Amino acid sequence: MKRIIKGDTNFSHLVVAHAAIDRHERAYGYTRQGWPSTYHMKYRDKMIAVEVITRRQSYVATIMVGARTLSKLCGMPTAA
Repeated sequence: MKRIIKGDTNFSHLVVAHAAIDRHERAYGYTRQGWPSTYHMKYRDKMIAVEVITRRQSYVATIMVGARTLSKLCGMPTAA
């Protein structure tokens, strides 16, 4: 399946994102589509949170290192 990584693209964050996708794939495989799972991965003495969602043809990993908007946290649509 295709791997999509969103957020910061530092090398360390890419390593953590791929590790989180591997862990998610071992745990759930192709099931659990559309439900996000949050993983706290340790890399060089730093804890980095990664949210992984299984889509129909891809795994989407979002690096959570900065502040998130409230619409992401409570599921509200953004105002345009």
